[in-house]
Amino acid sequence: MRHPLFLALLYALAAALWIFGSDQLVLWLNLNAEASTRLQTVKGWAFVVATTLLLYFLLRRLETEKQLETRSEPPPRTPWPPVALLVLLTLLTLITGTLAYREVIEHFGEAAVSARLLAWVGFVQLFALITGAACILFWWRNVRARFMLERLRVELERTQLRSRYEALIRQSLDVVGLLDEEGNIMEINDRAVDYYGRTPNELRGRHVRELRAPESRDAAADDYRRVIETGGAVFERAHLRWDGTPFPVEISARAITHQGHRYVQSVVRDISERKQAEIALAAQERRFRGTFEQAAVGMAHVAPDGRWLRVNDRLCEIVGYPREELLQKTFQDITHPDDLEKDVWLAEQVLMGQIPTYSIEKRYFRKDGAIVWINLTVSLLRDAERRPDYFIVVIDDITPRKRIEQRLARITKFYAALSLTNQAILRSDANDQVFEEVCRIAVKCGGLEGAWIGLREADASPLRVVAAYGELRGRLLSQGEPVTEESALPYQPARRVLDSGMHWIGEDLLHSRDETTDWQVLVATMGVRSCAAFPLKRADAVIGVLGLYASEPDFFDAELVRLLDEMAADVSFALENFERERQRRCAEQELRLAATVYERSAEGILVCDRDNRILMVNRAFTEVTGYPLDQIRGQNPRILASGRHNRDFYQAMWASLLEIGHWQGEIWNRRKDGEIYPEWLGITALRDAENRIVNYVGIFNDISVRKAAEEKIRYLAHHDPLTGLPNRILLQDRLQQALARAARYRQLVAVVLLDLDRFKTINDSLGHTVGDRLLQDFAQRLNQLIREGDTVSRRGGDEFVIVLTDLRRPEDAAQLAEQILGALAQPFASDGYDLASGASIGISLFPTDGQDAETLLRNADLAMYRAKEHGRNNFQFFTPDLTAGTLERLHIQHRLRQVIEHGGLTLHYQPQVALTTGDIVGVEALARWTDPDLGAIPPARFIPVAEDCGLIAPLGRWVLRTACRAARDWQARGLPPAPVAINISALQFARSDFVNEVASALTEAGLEPRWLELELTESILMADIEQVSETLRALKRLGVQLSIDDFGTGYSSLSYLRRFALDKLKIDRSFVGELGQDGNGGATAIVQIIIALARNLRLAIIAEGVETVEQYQALRDYGCDGIQGYLISQPLPGDAMREYLGARLPWRPPRPAAARSDREPAE
Repeated sequence: MRHPLFLALLYALAAALWIFGSDQLVLWLNLNAEASTRLQTVKGWAFVVATTLLLYFLLRRLETEKQLETRSEPPPRTPWPPVALLVLLTLLTLITGTLAYREVIEHFGEAAVSARLLAWVGFVQLFALITGAACILFWWRNVRARFMLERLRVELERTQLRSRYEALIRQSLDVVGLLDEEGNIMEINDRAVDYYGRTPNELRGRHVRELRAPESRDAAADDYRRVIETGGAVFERAHLRWDGTPFPVEISARAITHQGHRYVQSVVRDISERKQAEIALAAQERRFRGTFEQAAVGMAHVAPDGRWLRVNDRLCEIVGYPREELLQKTFQDITHPDDLEKDVWLAEQVLMGQIPTYSIEKRYFRKDGAIVWINLTVSLLRDAERRPDYFIVVIDDITPRKRIEQRLARITKFYAALSLTNQAILRSDANDQVFEEVCRIAVKCGGLEGAWIGLREADASPLRVVAAYGELRGRLLSQGEPVTEESALPYQPARRVLDSGMHWIGEDLLHSRDETTDWQVLVATMGVRSCAAFPLKRADAVIGVLGLYASEPDFFDAELVRLLDEMAADVSFALENFERERQRRCAEQELRLAATVYERSAEGILVCDRDNRILMVNRAFTEVTGYPLDQIRGQNPRILASGRHNRDFYQAMWASLLEIGHWQGEIWNRRKDGEIYPEWLGITALRDAENRIVNYVGIFNDISVRKAAEEKIRYLAHHDPLTGLPNRILLQDRLQQALARAARYRQLVAVVLLDLDRFKTINDSLGHTVGDRLLQDFAQRLNQLIREGDTVSRRGGDEFVIVLTDLRRPEDAAQLAEQILGALAQPFASDGYDLASGASIGISLFPTDGQDAETLLRNADLAMYRAKEHGRNNFQFFTPDLTAGTLERLHIQHRLRQVIEHGGLTLHYQPQVALTTGDIVGVEALARWTDPDLGAIPPARFIPVAEDCGLIAPLGRWVLRTACRAARDWQARGLPPAPVAINISALQFARSDFVNEVASALTEAGLEPRWLELELTESILMADIEQVSETLRALKRLGVQLSIDDFGTGYSSLSYLRRFALDKLKIDRSFVGELGQDGNGGATAIVQIIIALARNLRLAIIAEGVETVEQYQALRDYGCDGIQGYLISQPLPGDAMREYLGARLPWRPPRPAAARSDREPAE
C-alpha cells in the first residue's frame, strides 16, 4: 500500500457515488414512506458490510507487506485465480439481478417496470461488482503475501539447520564423512587430521579403503555394499594412523538418497581405549573366575531373597550338593534352625545399610543330613543406583576345628567331672550318696544323655540298679531291681563288662553290626548314638558297672576313655574305702570328744559309760540344762527326759545306736527348772578294739529360738488358713514319713479321703460365709475323732484327707469312717441354720493299695468316687478293679472323642404309642455306640464320661442334628409325622447358646419345631430358677415341645410344674416295672398320683419301660395317655424305624402268654 492518499480519495469517491446515486434512485422509485424507510435501512446495512470487508482485507494486506519488506524480489505473478473469481462474481451478480427483475414482474406485472426501477437494479449490481472486485483483489494480494512469508520461513529454517549440522560435524570428536556409492570420500570433517594426519582436502576423492589397515581393506567394498542394501550398519575395523600404526575403530554408516543418487554417511570412532579396557576386563574376569572356582574356601553370590546365584566347587563339596541342585535352593533351606534367625537378621541389617558386612559361625545341613560348621563372611554389592544387587559370601569349613574344640571342651568337662567325683567321694559317707552324685556329675558335666550304676553283692547274684541320672532314667529299672536276661535295653553292655572285667565302648550304635543287641530301640526312642560301660571293682573283683550314654557317635575317644577309667577306679576306690572310712570316723569322733571337751565347745556335751551313767559334761551343757557336773555325775540321762517322746522313739534311738553306732535327730528335753526345750542331739557309741561299747557321747544344741521361728514359718507354709489343718504340702510330708516308718516297722497306713456331699448347694444358696463356718466346724469334729499320731488335712474345697498310722488291721480305718459319718449326722449350727451334710469316703491302705503317697491318694480318690456312685454318705475301700475301671473310663473318653469327631455313633429310635388307638404318637432318639475293642457300650457308661470330660456338648449337638434330619427325612418320604424326643443333659441345657443350637439344628434339617420334643430331668429345673425359666420360655417361643423325663425320681415339686410351660410328663421305668407285682402297692399309688396330677395340669403322660401285658393293662386302666417300651418295640436303627413307620399299622397288645421273659436291660 504505497498510495494511501489514492486509496482514500478512491474510497471517498465510491462512497459519495453510492450515497448520492442510491438516494436519488430511491427518490426516483417514488415509494411510500414506509417502503422508502425499509429500503434506506437495507441500503445502509449493505454499505456497512461492503466497507467492513474492504477494511478487513486492507488491514491484512498492510500486515503481510510489513513481513515481506526484507524480500528482495517480487512474488511470482499467477493472476488466474482472481480472474476466475471475478468472472464467477459477474455471473452471480447478473443471475441475481435477473432473478430479482423476474420476481418483480411476477408480483407486480409488466406495468410496474419503469426506467427508474431498471436504473436502481443496475446501480445495485454495479456497486456489488465493484465491491466484490475490490474484496477479491485485496484477498489475492494477501494470499500471495502469506505464501511468500511461509516460503521465506522454510528457507530460513533450512539455512539454520544446515548451519547447525555443519557446526556439529566440525565439533564432533568422531570423523564424519560423506561417501559416494563406490566408497570414494566426498566430504570429511577436520577430525580426520587427528585420526589420519591428513586434511579434508587431501582425502576428498580418495577411496575409503586407503584409510584401512591391510587386513581390513578387502572388506571395504562388502561393508558399504551392505550399508547401501540394508540402509545402515555398524561394524568394527582397523584403520592406519599417519605413522602406519593400526588402531581399532567403530564405523556407523547409513545410506542417503538425494536427487536419485545414493550416498553413505559414515561416522568413524576411535575405540582403542575401549578395546584396551575390554581386554583388561576379560583378564580380570579370568583371574576372578580362577580365584572364585579354585579358592580353598567356599564362595558364592546370593540373591537378597536367599537364592544361590553362583557357587564354586569348594562350597558344593562343603555342603555335599551338586552345583545344579544347590542353585535350586536358598541358604535358608540348608541352615540349621537354631542359627537361621540370627543369620537372617544380620542379612537384613546389611540390606538396610545398618552394617557394611558381618561374619558369624553357623551350621549347615549337608545333603546326607550331617551337620557342618562353617565361618560365614557376608558383604553386599549394590548397583549404580545403590540398590542391593547380590551378597558376596565366603564360607570356610570349620567343622574340624569345632570338633577339636568340642573334644577339648568335653575333655575339660570330664576332668572337672573327675575332680568333682573325687570331691563327692571325700564328702560322702554312704554308697548311695556317692553313686547318685557320680551319675549326676557325669551327666551334668559331661553332657551325657544318661548314666547309671549297678552293683551285685556276690559273683552269682544279679546286678541291681543303685543309681541313675539323665534323660534315660525313665528307661531304667527301678532302684534296687535286679537286671535279668529278659531286661530291656540299655543293660547289654553291663553283662559284657561283668564277663570280661574290662571296659566296653560302642562307638556308633545306629550302625552297629552286632546282631545280638537291638540298639535301634534305644537310638529311636532316646537318640543315643554311643555307649560306654566301665567295671567297678573291689578287691580286684568286678562287683558293678558304670554305664554312660551319649547322643553323638564316636563320643568316647581314647583320652576320654582313659579319664573315665580313672573315674571308675575312683569309684572302685570308694567302695574299698567305705569300710576303712567308717573306722576312721570312729577314731575321729573319739579324738573330737577329747578335743571338744578340752576346748570348751559351745555345744552341750555329755559323756556316759557303757551302762549309760553320766561321766562328764561341759560348760555348755550346764548353761543349757542348768545342771552342774557335780549334781548330774552318775545319773542316767533320762533325768532330762521331757515326757514328750514315747517308748518307740527311744527304742528306735537305741536300736540305731546298737546297729550303726550313732543316732542323730531332734529331741525335746527338760531343764532343771522344768522348762521343756528342743535340742538337736547326736549320740555316738564308742567301741574298743573288740567292738564292745565303752562310752556314749552326746553332743547337742539348744534350738529353741530356731524352732520357734521355724514353727511359725512352717505353720504358715503348711497349714490351711481357713481351718488350720495341714495343707497339701504338710500332708505330703507327713504321709511320706508315715509310709517310711510303716515300711521300716511293717505297719499299716490308711489314707482316708472324704468329700462333703452337696456342699456346693449349701455354699451357693447360703453364701460362702456359712460354707466356710461349716468347713471349720467339720474340721474341729475331725480333729476330735482322730488319734494324736494321725493327720487331718484339707486338700481343697470340701475335700479332706486323713492319714491313719500304726494300724493293725483295715477295720480300724473302717471304724473311723463310721465315726465320721456319725459325726456328720449331727447338725451344724451356723448363722441360724441347722445344717446337715453327709460325706463320701474312700480308703486306701499301705502297702497293699500303693507304695507311695501319690498312688495311695489316687486310689483313695477312686474309692471315694465309688462311694458317690453308691448313693453318697458311705465309705468304700479301694479295690484293684477300680484301677481297671479308671483305665476303661480313660479309654472310653479317648475313643468317644474320636467317634464324635469322625463318626462311629448311631441313633436308635423307640416308638411311643397311644393306649386308646395304638397309633404312634412319637419316637425317642437313643444314642448307641459299638467300640471295636470294648464292644457295645451302653449310654449309662459313656454319657457320664462325656459329662465329666466336657464332651457332652458336642455329643448332644450331634444327637440333636441327627435326630432332626431323620425326622425330616421320614416326613419327606411321606411317612406319618411323629415328634422325635431327645434327652438333654443338664450341662448341655446350661450352655448359653443352647437355644441357638436347637434353632440351628431345626433350620439345617428343615424340620418344623413342633415335631421336636426335648426331654429334661427334674434336676435341670431345680438349678438356677430364673435362668431355667428364661431358657424354657425361649424354647417355647421357638415352638418345640418340652417334657419331664423320669418324673418322680428326682426333686418332684408341684411348684415347677405350675411355673414352667411344660407339655408332657414321663413316668420313670422304676415305677412302671413294679406294676402288676404282688406287694407293690406303693408303686401303683405313685403311678396313679402322677397320672392324676398330669391330667389336672393338662399335661400329656407317657409311661417308660413297659415290658409286660400286665403293665400295659394297668396303665390303660389308670388312664395313661401313651406307653413306650420293649412290649411295643425295642429301639430300632434308622432304616428299621423308617420301615416300622411305613407299615402304618396300629399297635395291638399281645396276649399275656406272649410277654417275653428274657428282656434286655432297660434303655
